[in-house]
Amino acid sequence: MGNGVRYVMSAEDLYAENISSKVVQLRNILQEQFNKKINLLLESKRPRKAYSTKGKLCSRKLYQTPFNDTVFSKHINNPTSDTTIIMLIDASGSMENGTYVHAGGETFNLERIQICNAVVSAFANSISRVVNDQIKLEVFTKTSADTASGNMGIKGAFPNLTRVYSNTRKSKKATTERILGLKTRSPMMKKFEDGRTYGIGSSTPEYAVLPALHNWIKKNVTTKNVVIFNLTDGDTYCSVNERQIGNDFTKLMREKYLRHIDNVTLYIDGEATEEAKHIYGDNVIGTDGDFVAPMFNELIKIFNNAVQ
Repeated sequence: MGNGVRYVMSAEDLYAENISSKVVQLRNILQEQFNKKINLLLESKRPRKAYSTKGKLCSRKLYQTPFNDTVFSKHINNPTSDTTIIMLIDASGSMENGTYVHAGGETFNLERIQICNAVVSAFANSISRVVNDQIKLEVFTKTSADTASGNMGIKGAFPNLTRVYSNTRKSKKATTERILGLKTRSPMMKKFEDGRTYGIGSSTPEYAVLPALHNWIKKNVTTKNVVIFNLTDGDTYCSVNERQIGNDFTKLMREKYLRHIDNVTLYIDGEATEEAKHIYGDNVIGTDGDFVAPMFNELIKIFNNAVQ
């Protein structure tokens, strides 16, 4: 505080007033692709027909009775998904940089944050419309408020984890359309005496938010399985109490907090290099080519391993 300025927390500054038609177009293309693949996440858990010595007589198998008595059919019902996917969107300043992404035979030149928004909005819509929200989805932004040293007794750009969407909590504001307007902003704002507000930019905390997320999961997630889906352009930069953290810190946080949690990283404007895997683990997917297929391949492997 000082000079008639105080700091407030507000989610309103996280969203743009207008959404680019190109972002909507990309989301729609991705959603069409996701719709074709989202069912595969639950395929191993769907009811299937099996034959045994008890059940409903199957007339088509009666001819086998002299040498096989499994002529009765029954349906085996495996449980539906008991999984929550948590998407973490990097909303730091570098995510405003433009990049190219290819989808549906078209090339889009958009901000990195806009590409993230399109991916997450498309994924949320597909889960809702194709599998009726059987997969639980939570979406957060990760930011570091770029504030002057000493504000609120904290020196540096401290991490923020902000929940922006949930399909377990129905809210008029938390919609898949609103996700498309997310900006590279921290929820912390400067508020002046004359009523003006000024949004504060953001550095890159990356996995510095995992301790807070870990506590949130313990208190709020009721499913047996959790998948962390990280969307980022990499390069950790954040500081708390004059301690600056970087990619090595992100690696340490991943090893500590994601050791027993399945996780995937979508590396916006990046490739799945050995350096990227060193930081984020082996499940890194670059967006320099077709990222939809490898993204779902990773998720399908995770979901198949989570069959109860």
